[in-house]
Amino acid sequence: MKLRFHHFQRRFGWFLSAIALSVMTATDLTIPERLVSQPVVTNNCLGSADPKTVAISWEKLKNPIISFPEQAAKDMTVRFVDGKWHMLFSYISDNPFRFQIGGVNSTDLSDWSTDDVKVWDRSVSGGLASPEVVQAPDGRYVTVFNSHTYDLRSLFSESRNKLYYRTSSDFQIWSTMNRLGEKAWSAPEDRLIDAAIAYTEAGIIVVAKKEQTPYFAISTSGSLDGPWEEIGKPTFASLENYQLLQIDGVWHLLGTTLRQPKGYDRAHLPALYRLIGNPSDPQGWLEWERVGILDVPQESWNQGYERANSAHLCDARAADGYFYLFYAGSNDRDSFNGRGHAKIGVARSRDLKTWSIPGQP
Repeated sequence: MKLRFHHFQRRFGWFLSAIALSVMTATDLTIPERLVSQPVVTNNCLGSADPKTVAISWEKLKNPIISFPEQAAKDMTVRFVDGKWHMLFSYISDNPFRFQIGGVNSTDLSDWSTDDVKVWDRSVSGGLASPEVVQAPDGRYVTVFNSHTYDLRSLFSESRNKLYYRTSSDFQIWSTMNRLGEKAWSAPEDRLIDAAIAYTEAGIIVVAKKEQTPYFAISTSGSLDGPWEEIGKPTFASLENYQLLQIDGVWHLLGTTLRQPKGYDRAHLPALYRLIGNPSDPQGWLEWERVGILDVPQESWNQGYERANSAHLCDARAADGYFYLFYAGSNDRDSFNGRGHAKIGVARSRDLKTWSIPGQP
């Protein structure tokens, strides 16, 4: 009977997960003892930094903390490196419509270098989008991202969005672009976006959205160049914009809801899941349970179309006792090809349940 139930859960887990998503409310940070933890790696936003060197001037902040008069900003990822906060994000122009990746930095989250955005672009790919940063065991920083609109066009063929990575030893000088997951997802018609990776005892894990469905793949060699093998579809669904991180040694995934959860007036909200499978077994990465919606307060700048889209969770408890959630919001859905003029805000919480915004205690 147990085997039959496990088969049912594996086969129909996406459906059960969709039902769970429709009723989730508050989060439950308590991690059951039955779950398998792994040695803490550097997917945390603080990495290997000494927490005493991390500066956060909460009292100086005012949302949105990142905004541009002519560009939209979303899909952010945040790291603290060598005494500074670094943020990469989708940097979007409206006329002509185009995605690029922008980079800014700050000493304490209050003084972002928005007047000197470092831009990544690639003309033959139609743009770049959705960066996500981790730190490899050898200390290198790895940014995974996707091409936008199309990957490569010629007179004879057209292929769709593909995944890429770049590496850096200092977060300043980055390698050239290299394909990610090419052996697992190589078909020209595969549309691949919103990737996140994790270095684990099983190998390098990647999750990405192929069309509208999440898939996991693995490089058991521990190399970003693979070979990559698809694992399968996880027991969660209706999510995009993935982030993989550890909380108290247990792997979690943060994603953005594609559907409107019950009790909420919109989709595109941050939903947190925890891994219940064995992270040392590739198949274990398909087994997840929901934790809840990260329900940040609404303000005047994000009370319209987008409230908390494409969020990124930073566990900075070692520095000041708080989780920080960075997220995108907008009040319109007409500009930027229907995406709205997105700006980036921040909220913080001690327990992932109660969130405060700048200007609040």
